[in-house]
Amino acid sequence: MWDILTMDDIKYSPHKSTPSGEIRICCPFCGDKKYHMYVNLEKGVYNCFLCGAKGKIKDRDNINEGISMRRISNQEEEKEIKSKRNRLLKHIIYSELLNRLELSEAHLKHLKEERGLPEGYIIQRRYRTAPLPENTMHIACSIASRYEINNIPGFFKNGRFWDITSYKGIYIPLEDFDGTIQGIQVRLDEAVDGAKYLWFSSAGKNQGAKAEVTYHVAGYKEGVKKVWITEGPLKADICYAKTGETFIAVPGVHSWKSCNIIEELKKREIGEVIIAYDADSITNDHVTNAVINLYNNLAKADIRVNVAYWLIEDGKGIDDYVSNKGRLPEVVDMVTYMKKVKFEKVRRGLLNKYGSINNLVLSGFITKINEVIKNNRKYLLLKMKYVYNNIETYIVVLTQGDKRNLLDRKVNIKGRLATTKGETIYVVAEEIEVI
Repeated sequence: MWDILTMDDIKYSPHKSTPSGEIRICCPFCGDKKYHMYVNLEKGVYNCFLCGAKGKIKDRDNINEGISMRRISNQEEEKEIKSKRNRLLKHIIYSELLNRLELSEAHLKHLKEERGLPEGYIIQRRYRTAPLPENTMHIACSIASRYEINNIPGFFKNGRFWDITSYKGIYIPLEDFDGTIQGIQVRLDEAVDGAKYLWFSSAGKNQGAKAEVTYHVAGYKEGVKKVWITEGPLKADICYAKTGETFIAVPGVHSWKSCNIIEELKKREIGEVIIAYDADSITNDHVTNAVINLYNNLAKADIRVNVAYWLIEDGKGIDDYVSNKGRLPEVVDMVTYMKKVKFEKVRRGLLNKYGSINNLVLSGFITKINEVIKNNRKYLLLKMKYVYNNIETYIVVLTQGDKRNLLDRKVNIKGRLATTKGETIYVVAEEIEVI
């Protein structure tokens, strides 16, 4: 049976190249999984060093296709080796840069007191204060004397000498799953055109390079099966430092694809992801769509997906929530998340119709309808249907009342106080039950 190996068997089997020019494949005859079969495409023969199967390739007419395949395989392998070499070089150069810098007292205080990071973790992560403009050229030339820094983002030729793009702020190194630095984000001391964070880049400068879009991993250890995905490396660092959970930060809510993040998750057999974009994901259509898009693509890759949910009153970002509450937020499935999105759309529609918002959040699902008596005053609650964008829900209307009475145990409404108009209070409720 060993003489029936065909070019299709070779073509569609996982394969590796060898220095001698042969191809190694997993033997189709013995169930080998470690590439013990060697194939010489030029001679048209094969030999498995595990089970002893050997012979000639049957359809030798397609041998030229096989030779082309070997060349393509070699090119892909060379491309992968070059990519690994470039990633390692980038890590070395950025490490050299950080080793030449320090973190100012002002920036250390900001990270400790305002962001709540432990000093030990700040040291471990190697946050640094961007160098003064008068020092950048000396630092760049020092690194260039030891390494080839051409095409490394952030470095450029200033006349005859190497230099570094000048910023005022904190350098935040971005690390991949292997802990190698693949980029630097700068938290600016003062926003520029509304932007508080910029990439360490030298795009448009002499022999400079544009920063590559990359992700950041905080707290990954081999064998981890669940990760949280958020936006922004500092946010991920804060959450890992305070919870011990593994966080992945993408540079933007729609940038996960350009970072190849799903491929990286599959490579490490990570089976569960919790999407933790900012709390406005349920009210900002742009962010909502990003959550849905990421969810769909993770699900297609057979990765279990849930979504973190919290009220924006408890913090805009997940780092704010963790800092304020001392714990991670509620995690819901996609069906529940979409219900909350629809609920907020109704609530926003009501606000647009009736005016200003009152940020009182109520708890519980049940409300007593009809009459509520307190201090010899009557409070009338009316229930009516409300339709907005084809979404049907209920509005509870409390008239002749005092909004403080809504906090009384006799009136327990699941929803959020939407607005007040005179003495009338409107509450959007997901569910109303008459007792």
